[in-house]
Amino acid sequence: KLEDVLKPLEMQFFITKYNEQKDQDSSELMSFFSLNFGLCVSEDINYGRGSDRKYVIQRRFNNTKNLQGYLSDAKHIACNNPQCKATHDYEMLSMIEMFDMLCPKCKSGTCSVEHANVDVELADEKILLPEFDMQFINSLKVDSPQYPSGLAQELDCTYQKVGKRAAKLKDMGFLQAKEMTIDRTLGKRNYYSLTDEAVTTYFEQ
Repeated sequence: KLEDVLKPLEMQFFITKYNEQKDQDSSELMSFFSLNFGLCVSEDINYGRGSDRKYVIQRRFNNTKNLQGYLSDAKHIACNNPQCKATHDYEMLSMIEMFDMLCPKCKSGTCSVEHANVDVELADEKILLPEFDMQFINSLKVDSPQYPSGLAQELDCTYQKVGKRAAKLKDMGFLQAKEMTIDRTLGKRNYYSLTDEAVTTYFEQ
């Protein structure tokens, strides 16, 4: 029910939704998020669930109450009726939406969600990439150069898709290709690597 609040963080590559499963204490469906893999690589944070594959469902990782607490401070619902000016908790949004945002107090004003002013520098839209392209770049940051079929195996896709996305990234100035022989058994191949612009844009502060 709170996923929409986290979507801006996903779009800015801070977090990634990776799983859904039933809560251990109820029948409600819970969503699980992790820090973005590229962010972890950039900040040298260990990524993965480790050997204990069940630890992610333990209570100490349930941040629902923390998120609800943030919302109560950062967002509220306000009535635009000057004679009313009532404010309502953000958790009432779904109920108020059912009545076309009609104020439950005065029954005449229209409610809207108001946000606390937070000065956060957002990423330039020009450098926002689809998830696959970010995985492509992350893979080359970890191991470079790589040839298309090797990248396709790592990214679990066809080499045709790798070639198509590589062309796009080259046009954006983030990727460079060069024919070379690294492994004699493989012969001469086209290898991809990141440009300095890609490293500066996505991996340096």
